[in-house]
Amino acid sequence: MNTKLPAIVDLDGRSTNPAHIAFFLPARHQETGEPDPTRTLVIPLKGKAYAIGLAPEEASARAKFPFLAEDKIGFNPAANFRIQSTDYNGAATRLSLWESDGLFQNLKTSPEAVAEAYFGKGADLAKLNRTVVPRDQITVILPYKDNEGRGFQAQAVLENGKRVRTLENVATVAQTHGFHYLDEGNVAVRPGADIEITAFDKSTAANLKSERDLKARVAWGDRGPRNSVLVEATRDVASRVLILGLPKSGGEPEPGETIRRQARAGARKRAAPQAEPVPQG
Repeated sequence: MNTKLPAIVDLDGRSTNPAHIAFFLPARHQETGEPDPTRTLVIPLKGKAYAIGLAPEEASARAKFPFLAEDKIGFNPAANFRIQSTDYNGAATRLSLWESDGLFQNLKTSPEAVAEAYFGKGADLAKLNRTVVPRDQITVILPYKDNEGRGFQAQAVLENGKRVRTLENVATVAQTHGFHYLDEGNVAVRPGADIEITAFDKSTAANLKSERDLKARVAWGDRGPRNSVLVEATRDVASRVLILGLPKSGGEPEPGETIRRQARAGARKRAAPQAEPVPQG
């Protein structure tokens, strides 16, 4: 979330840069262990926690942090948080850092309400398995090879490069969120996403071991091997479907039923469900 925080705030006589703080939590009385509504436990992004003589709501107001009244917690809107649903110990939401899953809070507030506080009111949100993200932060949806047997069928690649697995298949995610779906490769792209499509000549890739008739490369992000997939469609067809949202021929966008039909046909054609990365070298 792009939020401008104050450069410096006064937290009970401490001049502090709020950008380095993750959470403001209710503190507990040092002797009884009971909640102390007059004090706040400050959880920094790095380093040890410390207590201050301000209520969490007041500390949050000074730092311009969203405040979740149900949990009496403030959190840094400029930090890189991941919002997930959970049912652990009566909680509804797990709020953690993408880079450090060990720094988290389980909250009673719903994931949707936390997402609204974090991303802003009116944000177009998508729920991918347990993770809630703005729809415009998703770039592509790819097949996922579930070697662990946990039921995951697809993975979403986000604008920040992170990947989120989902129990739904690629075609279902595409239909649910209005993405452009290509059955010849089993890949979906968010309308307007920054991708490029180039022709691919399988005969020039000596290290590629696949029986699929691969003809085009879909790439995003840094366009490297990890951020690209090969598809059976030609460059022109893949461009029509994934960039323009048009059918393989003609001029009308693909209806939802066609997406489902293409997914079933594509699944029958593909020997392996996982989209293959372009080999290096």
